[in-house]
Amino acid sequence: MPALFLSLSFLIPAVVIFAILIGIFLEIEKEGWASTLACIFIVFLGVSHREHLWALVSTNPGEIAGIFFGYVALGIAWSVGKWTLFVKEVFENFTTFKKKLENSNKFKPEEIIKKLSAKFQPYGRDGATLESIVEEIKPEASDKKSLIVSWIAYWPISVLATLLNDPFRRFFEWVYENISGLYDKITESYKNKALKG
Repeated sequence: MPALFLSLSFLIPAVVIFAILIGIFLEIEKEGWASTLACIFIVFLGVSHREHLWALVSTNPGEIAGIFFGYVALGIAWSVGKWTLFVKEVFENFTTFKKKLENSNKFKPEEIIKKLSAKFQPYGRDGATLESIVEEIKPEASDKKSLIVSWIAYWPISVLATLLNDPFRRFFEWVYENISGLYDKITESYKNKALKG
């Protein structure tokens, strides 16, 4: 193995780059890509540092087992917290859109249900009720198994990605919410011009 791959000047940037890429893939729910990158990196470490890794594992098996189980326990705790944030966001998006429709005073209750159904149900459904829409958007852990497993497996990266991504995303969503009326006014202006001919 070339000495370059064994040096810290290569290893540290490689770890950082792989961690950033894995974090990005976790945040956009592309856990397959995150796992692929993690596997590539683990194989690279195994091949390039096999003597060091074997010496570490063979001389400290108890400590390695303790670190592994501690890592998994922390991953489980993180996944519970991350799932809570995930579910909360799904229902907050629903509630925010519903309140926006209700507060606009433009729609009757049955029209609000139709708009909610069109936005949150895959193909919009005739005869939808508020309960059926909420049931449809309700996240099921069994449907998100690979995502939850990736939160457990890559929890340090997932924690960092969440802490870095969420504040920025919330800030720009807040900016959009405060200026979205401007975009609607521009649209209405041009719509009115088109109607006048």
